[in-house]
Amino acid sequence: MKTDTLFNIYQAYSLAKISALNKQNLVALYAQNEQLGKLNKELAKSNSVTQQILKNQIKEIERQEKCRYYKKVSFNLSQAIGLLENEANTNFRVFASNLFLPIIRELAKESTQALEEIADKEYANAIVQKCLSLAERDKEFLSDYQKTSWAKIIPLKDKIGKLATVEIANKEKELQQAIEEKANKRKEANLNTKSYKGCFVTMCVITAFFLMVIIGTIVTNDFEATKGGIILFIVSLAFLAISYRAKKKNEDVQIDDKDEALQDKILSLENELSSFKKEESELNSRYSDMLQEVTLDCPKWDNKLKEIASYLPQKQL
Repeated sequence: MKTDTLFNIYQAYSLAKISALNKQNLVALYAQNEQLGKLNKELAKSNSVTQQILKNQIKEIERQEKCRYYKKVSFNLSQAIGLLENEANTNFRVFASNLFLPIIRELAKESTQALEEIADKEYANAIVQKCLSLAERDKEFLSDYQKTSWAKIIPLKDKIGKLATVEIANKEKELQQAIEEKANKRKEANLNTKSYKGCFVTMCVITAFFLMVIIGTIVTNDFEATKGGIILFIVSLAFLAISYRAKKKNEDVQIDDKDEALQDKILSLENELSSFKKEESELNSRYSDMLQEVTLDCPKWDNKLKEIASYLPQKQL
C-alpha cells in the first residue's frame, strides 16, 4: 500500500536510527566472521603473553570488515543519489529528496570518516557534494512544490497520527476514568443504603424488645417501674429517627450532586471525543484525496520510494 510504504520509510530512516543501524550491522558482521570467532575463543583462554597479539589480530580484522562495510554503503548511496538525479518528475524528486537527502548526506559523511584509503574517502565525499548540488538545483521548484499535495502529505499524516495516539487516546482514557468513578460512587451509595437499612432493622428490634417489656409490665401490673424507661425510650427513638432521616437526606443530596457533576463531566468528555474523531475522519478523508492526487501525478511513486530505500543500510540477519 502506498501509505504504508511512505510512512514505513519515513519512520524507519531517521538520522539517529540509521546511525545506530550501522553500528548494529558492524557488530553482526563481526559475529559472522569465523576467523574473529576463533580468535575471540583463543583470547578467552590465552595467557597475558599472547593476549596482546590476539587483540591486535582481532582489531585488524574488525578494521578490514568495517572498511568493506562502508565501501558497500558508499556504493549503494551512489546508486540512490543517481535515482534522485535522474528522476524526471519534479514534484516527486523534490519530495523524495526532502525525505532521503539528509539521510544519504549523513551516511556519506559517516562513510568518509570511517574509510581509510584516499580514493574511498573521495568517492564518499563526492556523494555529499551531489546531495548539496541536488538540493541547490531543486530550490527553483520549491515555490510551486509547496502548493502541491506532495508538500502537505507528510505533515498531514503526522497530524493524524498525533490526533489518534495522543489527543483521542488521552480523551478516551479520561472518559473511561470518569465512567469508572461514577460506578464506584454508585457502589459507595449502595453500601451506605445497606448501612441505613441496618440502622432501621436495629430500631425495629429495639421497638420489638420494648413492646415485649410493655407486655410484661401489663402482665405484672408494675407500671411505675417502667414509666421512666418508657419516656427515655420514646425520646431516644424519636431522636434516632429524626437524626436518621436528616442524615439520609443530606447524604442523598450529596450523592445526587456528585452524580450530576460526574454526568456533566462524562457528557463533556464524550462531546470532546466525538469532536476529535470527527476531525480525524475529516483529516483521513483529506489525506486519501491527497494520496490520489500524488498518485495521478506520479503513478508508481511508492515503487520508486521502495527502490531508493533499498539502497540504504538494511538490518543484518
